[in-house]
Amino acid sequence: MKHVLPIKSTYVSNWGIWECVRELIQNAKDEEDENDHKMTVTHKSGWLHIENEGADLQVNALLIGETSKAGNRKLRGEHGEGLDLAFLAGVRDEYDIRVETKTESWTPKLEYIKAFNSARCLVVTTRKLKNERTGVRVSVRIDRKNWLDLKKRFLFLDPPSEIMETDSGSLIMDEDRKGDIFVKGIYVMKAHKAFGFGFDLNNVRLDRDRQMIGAFDLQWALAHIIKDALGREPMKYAGTVMDLLDKGSDEVEYLGSALTKGSDASQALATAFKAEHGDNAIPVGSIAESQQLDHLGAKGVVVNAATVKALAPELGDYSEVAARLRMKPTNRYGWHDLTEVEQANLTKAELAISSITSEHMKVKAQLQVVDFADGSIEGSCNLGSGEIKVARSQCGNYFDLMEVMVHEVAHAVSQAQDGTISHVRTIEKMWRRLYEDASVDA
Repeated sequence: MKHVLPIKSTYVSNWGIWECVRELIQNAKDEEDENDHKMTVTHKSGWLHIENEGADLQVNALLIGETSKAGNRKLRGEHGEGLDLAFLAGVRDEYDIRVETKTESWTPKLEYIKAFNSARCLVVTTRKLKNERTGVRVSVRIDRKNWLDLKKRFLFLDPPSEIMETDSGSLIMDEDRKGDIFVKGIYVMKAHKAFGFGFDLNNVRLDRDRQMIGAFDLQWALAHIIKDALGREPMKYAGTVMDLLDKGSDEVEYLGSALTKGSDASQALATAFKAEHGDNAIPVGSIAESQQLDHLGAKGVVVNAATVKALAPELGDYSEVAARLRMKPTNRYGWHDLTEVEQANLTKAELAISSITSEHMKVKAQLQVVDFADGSIEGSCNLGSGEIKVARSQCGNYFDLMEVMVHEVAHAVSQAQDGTISHVRTIEKMWRRLYEDASVDA
């Protein structure tokens, strides 16, 4: 029986023997994974044989859109047209194709169809087999060298010598597969030559031509695979990943977005960076930022934006680090180090604060007089510990000291950051109470 499929010979004109073999093996592998019908692929006497023991094919498999795999993200195919387009691509390039189901043999060819104004279309001729088979076999006449080149594009047929499997996909370390991108074990594309790994992705959706939907999807998936591999074997991969970051490789472009503070992957990269540049090294994006950190006692190492972001979860970005260093005390003073005027001002200020807030004893117990790395910093309050630091430069003048003390104690009382409504209102209340106490004393 002849089945004329309304598919013109020029359809998917960019498809060739690779796409033909890819779709046929993909269908067989999905059949194995979905229905446990074992797939075997062999090449004998000039023929490539793809078999599924126990499987069968019905003629409705030739219908465009006919599929049992729609919505099953674990499988590779879902569009229900791979078989027909594989036939088309193969016979158009003059490869012989034969299909043997349990009860029939199918032979696809291209013919001129009068009903379609003599357009050259795909035709599949079926006939009954004399003896029933135990499964499905699809055969393509192809020379061995051509097949061996194509075989490398299937990881489940030509496994890598070294591969790291993660929840997000697999990292392939083989030198000859660097930059190769696979999806569920089947080759998709060759990425940038500067890639340090090959990848097998689990959860990236492809279009009918098995092309990536977008560069972002690819880079995002690669970042998560690298992050997972780093988490499993940080010492093994940290150095390579840092090199890729330095080179600006696309495979680590979004690594920083995938990392979290305290994770094994994040700590491994920070350790590798410190080992190369020193314990006081901080990644920065410009020479100006490096200069600022140098003034604050740190070593600003200029790197690209992707490296800054990848190291930020563990080491912080420039703004965070600079702010922390500016607040870092360079000197701490005991009571005996202060002048009599400074001692008197501190005593008076503590007495005034004690009259308006129950936080006085806590504040007094944790008050420190210091010099800050940034001389413009007048005081600080650690909201977690309640520790208050006052710059010694403010202690020589009572009113300057009180301004700093009220501001910082208001942080401790309100447990709020600068500029928040709670902090501002607490400052206002403290000054009002100080004014009221002064009025009573007057």
